[in-house]
Amino acid sequence: MNWAKKAIQYKNQIVFTAGLFFPAFVIFVYPTWFQPDDLDAFLRWSQDWAKGARGIYINCMYCNYPFLGMMFSAGAVDSLGIRDFDGMMGPFRYYLAFIDLLNVMIIYYLLKTLKVKDAPFWAGVVGLLPSSWIGTSYWGQIDNVGQLLILFFLLLSARLNEIPDSKHWRNYVLALTLGFLLSCLLMTKQLVYFSMISLGSMAVANIIFISRKWTGAILPFVLLALSFMAPILLVDSLLQYDSQYLSHLHYVLATGSSHGDTISSFGFNIWSIFADDPFGSSREPMSVFGLSLIPYKVGIILFLLSVLLLSVAAIYFHVGEYKTGNRTFTSRHLCFWLVHLALVNLGFNLFLTGTHERYLYHFYPFAIAAVLFLQKMEGLNRAALLGGAIFYGVFLYGYLTGYNLYFDQLPYRIMTLLHLYLLVFITGLLFETFLPQKDVSIRNPSGTR
Repeated sequence: MNWAKKAIQYKNQIVFTAGLFFPAFVIFVYPTWFQPDDLDAFLRWSQDWAKGARGIYINCMYCNYPFLGMMFSAGAVDSLGIRDFDGMMGPFRYYLAFIDLLNVMIIYYLLKTLKVKDAPFWAGVVGLLPSSWIGTSYWGQIDNVGQLLILFFLLLSARLNEIPDSKHWRNYVLALTLGFLLSCLLMTKQLVYFSMISLGSMAVANIIFISRKWTGAILPFVLLALSFMAPILLVDSLLQYDSQYLSHLHYVLATGSSHGDTISSFGFNIWSIFADDPFGSSREPMSVFGLSLIPYKVGIILFLLSVLLLSVAAIYFHVGEYKTGNRTFTSRHLCFWLVHLALVNLGFNLFLTGTHERYLYHFYPFAIAAVLFLQKMEGLNRAALLGGAIFYGVFLYGYLTGYNLYFDQLPYRIMTLLHLYLLVFITGLLFETFLPQKDVSIRNPSGTR
């Protein structure tokens, strides 16, 4: 049939376009499916924001996002002229759908930079996957703003590293750009702090790696620190908050909720496999394969050990690359940090207690991009990765609709086991692809830089 042949011929354009607009389409078709508590909170926050953004932490005792997070939530509601809940269901969520659209566009440029085959198609696939939009525009949350900044960080890092090293100003612009974006991330929302472990490490590794001498890294590091601190200090100087706090960030973190005190908060982790009551205390001993463990403490230890292992892997990888004579930060290095970023986000979800249902949002796009670059999107691994993104979206939908409650702990345990498989798979990629010290021509997949 001619239409089928045409669809196959233009599959990249069709899927990419669908990925751009699908979140808005879902909101249009199902306008009453959302998370009312978050939308109501943003509406109430906007009323205090309207009194003056500078006094938001004085006027609003429940406003517990950093300043940019408040601006993209309460500030956006006020700027859109929304004064009732009907406006939150429509205009505000379409605003979030537009941010989802921007994310798909940047994912396309990131995949194109990585020279991934059929980059528009795969960017569209990421946009269509329920894991990309159910927890943001469909839900009514702003985690896609943090995703936008993370994607900008990765893309701009890749593009700036393409500038010839004969341009001596490149390292300084790179340091200023990455420092500024890290600062913006810190002031967006607490969930991105885990991603900043990877992004901050990447910025440091990038500067060291492309500096010909250690002395050549000093000024870029100074610029990185200044561009990171200056926006925070500027924002703090303009805001009003209790003088007992050193910064508005200190205030937000000190007055935030203690999520880790429960086994989970409708999320899934390794502890949900063994817990009879997922909302029980995480500070009480739990029997795990005959061992008496305190999930709160052991979870922190496991996560810190995973970060330590990833840090050792990063050092080993970059030292090995340096010994080969390579002084260029290539797509291969960027892919390493995509894997690092994916594993940090997956690790904290699986190991730490008190995780919420939406906390895995920053995992799938980066895992998919890395697997595509490494040309490992095949067979069981493709089914597990793309299927996991679909089922994670279904899991979030089950929370919104209450369907998860009909199955007791089964959805949480299935999601935990599936993501434990993904943890093993992606960790295997890290050790198999990046850590063996072989010839560079062998280690770079065909068609990549």
